[in-house]
Amino acid sequence: MRAVRLLLAAAGLVLGVVAYRVQVDNLGESTTPARAAAIVAVAWSFLVAGLIAWSRRPGNRLGPLLATAGIFLLLRQLRYSHDELVFTVFFLLSEVSYALAAHSVLAYPSGEVVGRAERSLVRVGYAATLLFPLAILLVYDGSEQLRYMGATPESLLVIWENGELAVALQKAFVVFVWGILASLFIALIVRRLVRATPRARRLLAPLGLAAVVFALRAVWEGVF
Repeated sequence: MRAVRLLLAAAGLVLGVVAYRVQVDNLGESTTPARAAAIVAVAWSFLVAGLIAWSRRPGNRLGPLLATAGIFLLLRQLRYSHDELVFTVFFLLSEVSYALAAHSVLAYPSGEVVGRAERSLVRVGYAATLLFPLAILLVYDGSEQLRYMGATPESLLVIWENGELAVALQKAFVVFVWGILASLFIALIVRRLVRATPRARRLLAPLGLAAVVFALRAVWEGVF
């Protein structure tokens, strides 16, 4: 397992550089070097935290979950590539990074998601972050600009060229995931903190509050 962790660390370092360059080179005025670096830093923080947790508690799934989330957050930036194949593959997988991040928070600290509502949210989150991008790619012909994206090539999976429908599907995704699911995520985190014992609350509070702030920002972007 040590070799796997070292491999992930090396991959994360290389991917961080690539992710930064893809954003700066391809997004133009839609980003800045500081913003691109901040995104890479957030991904690296997940990766480093995961690798440390994994090395200290090899039997706990939280470490691998956090590390995987970090890698996927870096891979997400490759969707901004102007290459058709790279765009298609990483647009399809891009939003899974956020499902992994939410899964990690809800699994903290045991590595297991406890509670029917929490498990249901995780399942719906993974399904939505895979199915919505797939639906968009099936109709995206490059004729319309997708939200949060610069100039993008045509999807290699397109079976019905309809850029307007692709944009509408992306808006529906934003409302459903960043609006509804993110709000439910916040509610579950708050409920967990309220119900926790004082000792458990001290353990959960830092990550829980950070997750709530992150989710609130997502809700804001989804609504406005």
